[in-house]
Amino acid sequence: MGKIMLRGMLASEHAATPHTQSSDVYATDTQNTTSTTDVDMPGMSINISTGAHPVLIACSCQVANSTAGGYVFVSIKVDDVERNRGLFVSGAATVPGTISLQRIFTLTAGSHTIKLTWRVDTGTGAVNYRTLQVIELKY
Repeated sequence: MGKIMLRGMLASEHAATPHTQSSDVYATDTQNTTSTTDVDMPGMSINISTGAHPVLIACSCQVANSTAGGYVFVSIKVDDVERNRGLFVSGAATVPGTISLQRIFTLTAGSHTIKLTWRVDTGTGAVNYRTLQVIELKY
């Protein structure tokens, strides 16, 4: 039997490579709420089965409030547990702004529901352009 002498690293062409899975939803229709408690944002829910890996969750929403100085709150929820929240304060009635949220979580293996919820403190909140993306990071 001979010996193999190396300098550096030994690699195999069959070495494990990183893999990801992703899912996203996007909507442009205008939705309104007057709720002062969290309600589901229409069309912004993803069901995904993951391993016990980190998951990147990102969202962006164009929102407005009919009342100057009124707040619009947007939350990311994983299995109905709030994981991140952002807010927009309307400088003038119905002038839109953008809420963008990103967060990385390590989830347990299994099926999960990831969704956006929203509410206002006063007035009527509106959302139109919105997206939710979930990326499982396998490595």
